[in-house]
Amino acid sequence: MTQFITEPSRLLDRLSQTADADVTKADHWLSELATAKVAAAVAEERFTADFSPAAAGALAEATNRVRELSTVAAAVENFGGADHVRVRALRAPVVFSTFAKGFAERLAALTALVKPAARKLGERRLAMSEEGVRSVLIEIDPVVTSFRAYGEAITTALAAATFGETYSKARGANYEPRSFESLYAELISPLPTTPATSAN
Repeated sequence: MTQFITEPSRLLDRLSQTADADVTKADHWLSELATAKVAAAVAEERFTADFSPAAAGALAEATNRVRELSTVAAAVENFGGADHVRVRALRAPVVFSTFAKGFAERLAALTALVKPAARKLGERRLAMSEEGVRSVLIEIDPVVTSFRAYGEAITTALAAATFGETYSKARGANYEPRSFESLYAELISPLPTTPATSAN
């Protein structure tokens, strides 16, 4: 099944990639601090082994590096940590507005499926009825069953897209929080597929 890919979903994908890159950059500073602490510990051992001026200089340099990186790492932690970088980036206004536009396009695409699906179902029922088939048998006809399920799938998808658009326009306010991943998965999920069995 083909995913529902539109310009808004492509933009959201790029925003997600940018957020991931920011997480990597934030993680880099935390990793640098950890490495610097190890280097400082080694420098201290070397200094206490001979108390030489060279070892003292190396220890001072390593200690200063730890101090500098600690300031940077503290800023990352004060922000909420590397993980929070992605969460915050993907709850920016531009993300919600893009989701709202994407769900509006999804709604339009789904709405366009409603009448043709209902028409096909109606045509099949009418044709069988005119042939004298009893209603109970009409409803278990494979074609009727397929198109009835298809219509129900469209209705379910419409409800989900409507919620997605409403949630996004409200920027999640007064709603149970939804993750970027869950909204994105809903947005790009394949549209219901027209039954392969012809109703003609």
